[in-house]
Amino acid sequence: MDIALQAEPLYKDGSRSAGAQFAARLMAYLSESPDNRVVIDFSGVRTLGTGFADEAFGRLFLRLGAATFLSQLTFSNATRTVAASIDRAITMRVDSGASPEQFNNKVDS
Repeated sequence: MDIALQAEPLYKDGSRSAGAQFAARLMAYLSESPDNRVVIDFSGVRTLGTGFADEAFGRLFLRLGAATFLSQLTFSNATRTVAASIDRAITMRVDSGASPEQFNNKVDS
């Protein structure tokens, strides 16, 4: 089932803590059913802060793995700047060599 999620009201101040809350919301939707896909609509969001992007997408990418992340999350109406911020956050996490276990507690809290 596809679940639509508006990013703008959840983006709040763009902080790291807002990103962690956003990731927790995504995980809740994805955990409900393995068939769930979340379509994140970035209408009204022009940029993403580094901390928000890292918490919301970088850590989540590590936790879910590439195949699950790419098959269960879809981005719509993302500006080039937003897409680049997400890509950069994921790349930095992957390049750091961090393991998903290091972030499980932080994403869930």
